[in-house]
Amino acid sequence: MPTNTSPLAVSAQGLSKSFADTAAVSGVDLEISTGAVFGLLGPDGAGKSTLIRMLATVLPPDAGTALVFGKSITDQRDEITGRIGYMSQKFSLYPDLSVSENLEFFATVRGVSRADRKERSHRLLTSMGLAEFAERQAQFLSGGMKQKLMLATTLMHNPDLLLLDE
Repeated sequence: MPTNTSPLAVSAQGLSKSFADTAAVSGVDLEISTGAVFGLLGPDGAGKSTLIRMLATVLPPDAGTALVFGKSITDQRDEITGRIGYMSQKFSLYPDLSVSENLEFFATVRGVSRADRKERSHRLLTSMGLAEFAERQAQFLSGGMKQKLMLATTLMHNPDLLLLDE
């Protein structure tokens, strides 16, 4: 557990999730300080993705509690989802949309103003080396470029917490 005095970005106690008769996550206790970089390591099937999905409010826990910036992931979900940037390990973009259109769509969904969308899109396209592919459909990007685009869409709303799955 952290020993510094930084406020907690994430705090979980006894977090558990099962699928049918299989326990994917069992009794996880976790504290992550604001500003920290934290990684989950373990073999395939250890529950890393399930834990991340619970913290991202995508999947409800069966037991236990978790707070993100002091708000419950179950009872105060709407108050924290805008502060979270979650990138799934699965390709979760619209393949028929261009790189720019994907950025525009996800920014709109996250409530980013039109003026901010343009500036952020330009900055992310440039910094991630995607500018020359702005009009290319996502389905025609290489695997690495798709990952960059997914990260860019995750960053469009300037989240306070990034949850990146692989």
